[in-house]
Amino acid sequence: MRNREKTKGKPFNDGLLEFGQIKTKRDSTKRIIGEEFIYLGRLYFSIESIRQNDFEQYGGKNKTVDLKLSTYFTTDVEKTHKIKIASDVYEVTGIDPDADRIKMYWYLTKIGVIEDGIGFAKIESRS
Repeated sequence: MRNREKTKGKPFNDGLLEFGQIKTKRDSTKRIIGEEFIYLGRLYFSIESIRQNDFEQYGGKNKTVDLKLSTYFTTDVEKTHKIKIASDVYEVTGIDPDADRIKMYWYLTKIGVIEDGIGFAKIESRS
């Protein structure tokens, strides 16, 4: 019965996100030569509209909600993970599961892009 419940409603067909961590790359002399995205998992998602309440709850002085997504509920993701969609990298501002723990909503802030397929470049602060 639970599988039938998951198929009801809007399908998650807007894209595929990857979650992971940003790790510092070093050369043989331990000098920092860049950063890279380390893949830990992936989820299909749907893009949701951002409400004013979402901006107030998950935004802040130095952060804004750039993207709101929904996915199936999972316990594999932590708020400290970074999210990669295509070449864009996002920080998780908030995760909000629904009451039935079938779906979860993600509030994301863009922090950079993946360059040359593996290197990570931060975007400048938006003040």
